Amino acid sequence: MAGFEMAEPSLDLGCGDGLFSFFRAGGRLDPMQDAFESMGHLESYFDNVDAFDHLDPKFTLSVVKEPGYRITCALDHKINLINKTKPLGLYRSWVEADANQPLPFLDGEFQSVFCNILYWLERPDAALREVERVLQPGGQVCLLVPNHQFMEGSFFMRQGGLAASPEYSFLSLLDRGRMAEIRHAYPAAKWELLIQGAGLEVEQRIDLLSIPLVKIWDVGLRPLFRPLLNLARSQDRDHLAPIKQDWVETLQRFLDPLQALDTVLCGQGQATFHCYRLTKGRKA
Repeated sequence: MAGFEMAEPSLDLGCGDGLFSFFRAGGRLDPMQDAFESMGHLESYFDNVDAFDHLDPKFTLSVVKEPGYRITCALDHKINLINKTKPLGLYRSWVEADANQPLPFLDGEFQSVFCNILYWLERPDAALREVERVLQPGGQVCLLVPNHQFMEGSFFMRQGGLAASPEYSFLSLLDRGRMAEIRHAYPAAKWELLIQGAGLEVEQRIDLLSIPLVKIWDVGLRPLFRPLLNLARSQDRDHLAPIKQDWVETLQRFLDPLQALDTVLCGQGQATFHCYRLTKGRKA
């Protein structure tokens, strides 16, 4: 996303809890805070419930570095996630809406749009046309989408067919319904046809997230999330701080070389995601 500027008026389409955009804008939180500050529905965790869709009445965030820019509007369909973004100081306004429907904005209202939800929507072609409609001539879009190798390279998608047998039902617990929510994963050529069909132009495409990296992410610590969260909650912050620091530093020893390997493998055609920078052409 290095070449993409969130020029105002701007829209974060599918903002979630806002942390991705906040960190990308240069904002930083107290090191003892993270995305798991306010989680819920843990008793139904393996029933595919969204544990992030919960807002503790005492939820707050300690911002130690303000974001370097503001985003005009954040849109999401979950009010709890919208409310989690409000202490960040990143967004000027918020809209609760379903991006499967026509966007509640005027034609040409925005100069820039960031979107990382297109592949979850029912009609990506219709959603792209809506993005084009609300974008000013010459405006830009940053779009993140998976290709077919994301599904083919996933550990769960390769093994998930076994889950119909009782002895392999644990595979469904591992996935928690995530892959079923990814409705569209196309080769780059098909994404680019949809983009062009919406009247947008591809300025740049960067390939990322290699197949080996997706396999690692696909399993991770997700099955142990509930006991790990309860373990963290049982510690006071003075005891938890050095544990968290050790955790992050240990993980970083693997993440740095994995990122370097990922760049090499994506250059060899093993990318599973694309980051597009798009432009709406100026009318004569």
